[in-house]
Amino acid sequence: VTRQIYEKERNNRMLIGILSQIVEFRNGESGLHVIHINLITQLLLEQLVKKTGKYQLSWEDRLLIATASALHDIGKIGVPDTILNKPTRLTDEEFAAIKSHTVMGADILKDITLLDHLVDIARNHHERYDGKGYPDGLKGEEIPISAQVVSIVDVYDALTSERCYKKAFDHDTAIQMILDGQCGQFKVMQEKIDFFKSNSGMNSIDYNAVSGQLTILNGNQQILCQRNNPKIDLFKEFGVNEEDVQYIRVLLHQTSVQNKEISVQIKATVENNSQMYKMKLHTLWSPMKKDVCIGIIGYFDTVK
Repeated sequence: VTRQIYEKERNNRMLIGILSQIVEFRNGESGLHVIHINLITQLLLEQLVKKTGKYQLSWEDRLLIATASALHDIGKIGVPDTILNKPTRLTDEEFAAIKSHTVMGADILKDITLLDHLVDIARNHHERYDGKGYPDGLKGEEIPISAQVVSIVDVYDALTSERCYKKAFDHDTAIQMILDGQCGQFKVMQEKIDFFKSNSGMNSIDYNAVSGQLTILNGNQQILCQRNNPKIDLFKEFGVNEEDVQYIRVLLHQTSVQNKEISVQIKATVENNSQMYKMKLHTLWSPMKKDVCIGIIGYFDTVK
């Protein structure tokens, strides 16, 4: 029996390896993404069964889920290259096309009987534990455990890998971002990814109110400012006048979980160039404690 399982698994891996490499090639990512997803899924499943017996995952179940994880994005072969690899902000229609890859993936895999979990993972790996994911808005344990695990792994690898719209985060930062949002599908972390992806190509701001870490990147993802000291007067460093600073602080003080964003125009000096900038700031709120702001992300661009 063990030998039969091994032979079936070897054949499955060969087929899935070929298909997943095709997806990665079209998606503009290295083949390492599939390898990372497979290996980290295995490790996470091993830890899961050590922590709880809730899901009754056998050794074969874990192996099959890890193998199937390689095809989580197979539906992207149905999304145009111009949208998949677009480095700038996606339109609503383009974002809808991106989201459709979950349904397309499930449709592609529904008649393939080589491997369990394929359809569950492909369709549900963008569902969120708080019910705000897609395509079906599943909530909590309605989401198959295979898709829950692959979702975590996919997000972790996205955080720790460089993309056309972001630099790579280190391991500790990525883990903290995931933990900060554990009440949703890593709600805070997902907010950051969605925000920066939709505003790629602009100067970006990422401030962690808990650690005091601040990173500002230009539109080419080069570091303009990076600080770990919460007492640093950021606005002073960029030559923003005190009146504008006070106005921004008043607006930020008025934000809430329901009203997270502010937009202003300010004069600032960036890369030795003093001019007017439009700025959008998006506040991040703790999913664990009521009305606690844990960070600010944003972008700024020259006023046309």
